[in-house]
Amino acid sequence: MAVRAVLGIGPQGASHGLDTLLVFGTVDVDGEVTAAGPAVVGEAEALSASMRAELVAFATTGDPGWGRYRAGERSTRVYIPERDLVPYPEERSRVLWSDQRFVAWSAKVPTPGR
Repeated sequence: MAVRAVLGIGPQGASHGLDTLLVFGTVDVDGEVTAAGPAVVGEAEALSASMRAELVAFATTGDPGWGRYRAGERSTRVYIPERDLVPYPEERSRVLWSDQRFVAWSAKVPTPGR
């Protein structure tokens, strides 16, 4: 897919925050998709529309259009090159961090003079 190169999606996956641009339909704010030609524009628009439709379906019905998450399976939705439900792609990283416990910290801002 030509849209992969234009959107900066390389062998390591998509750039941080790309999903937000696609969900809100603003992936072409700098014109790089439009400059790449009509085929890329079509691919980006189709991907964006698909992500928005699934998010809206989830928000309105609780069903994004694929099966519920199961801890033993850890399925993950991917969108490029085709939409699919695949095994969690970062399993090695998940296992590495699985024994770590993180303590929640307070977000309270101290009042000056107290």
